[in-house]
Amino acid sequence: MTKALAAAVVFLLVSCAADAEMKQLETLTATGPCYDPATLQEKLNRNGFWLRVSGQSENSAGTTASVLFYRKDREFVIVMRHDNLACVLVAGRKLDRA
Repeated sequence: MTKALAAAVVFLLVSCAADAEMKQLETLTATGPCYDPATLQEKLNRNGFWLRVSGQSENSAGTTASVLFYRKDREFVIVMRHDNLACVLVAGRKLDRA
């Protein structure tokens, strides 16, 4: 456990150093298709995906978005939601239950 804690501290320090060199972006980007939040939620519900975990994300410009993790058996979908858009970031199969 102490090795994991030490690794986490080193990772945090490296992240902070790298963050100082990063260029600030003023946009919210996503890699997948974007939908009206209600439409996407209806599609996910209809196909048996249920919300398992949610969180908040904030970029360097202060723009906040909700990050939502949906799961159905071993399939999953990760969605980023901001204002009137819900964008699919990742969709996959064979989720490990470890």
